Amino acid sequence: MIEPKQTSRLNVLVRKNAGKRKLQKLTKQIADSTSLTVESAHFLSLEESDSLRQRLVTEYKRRQDDPTQTLTKTWNSEREARTEIARIAPEFRLERVHVFFQCSNLVGALIMMSRPFFQNCIDLVKVDGDSIYGCTENANNGIIVDRREESGLWKYEGIFWGDEWMNVASCL
Repeated sequence: MIEPKQTSRLNVLVRKNAGKRKLQKLTKQIADSTSLTVESAHFLSLEESDSLRQRLVTEYKRRQDDPTQTLTKTWNSEREARTEIARIAPEFRLERVHVFFQCSNLVGALIMMSRPFFQNCIDLVKVDGDSIYGCTENANNGIIVDRREESGLWKYEGIFWGDEWMNVASCL
């Protein structure tokens, strides 16, 4: 009989195997769509990503029902979102950001520095097709950027949390 720890390890190995092809495709899409290069694309291991994703979910859930703990910004076009986020990108403290895509359960979280993340986040959302999550290593600061179609137009929404990131985003 397989023990739970062995089952968990087998599940990770299956995910890693499935993620190999997806990772190649994703890094190419990122390089083609942003100012980032394939060489600069570094992903956390699945185990590290799983742990960080849990912290991110916990931190966001803790804050989501309190309007003083999150800041939501809505943009009516890609251009508006891109312009406003790029304008504030230099204001963020230079630190590592962990980016989660829909496929991060197979490829891990992308690690990048905060300013390039914010300068490229709209393109990263387009690579994903729906939404991305970005957070600091302890998940105390984070953002969810969502893209949805309304009446044939793409609308974007950013939900910021954490005092530092909310303070910068409040300038929007």
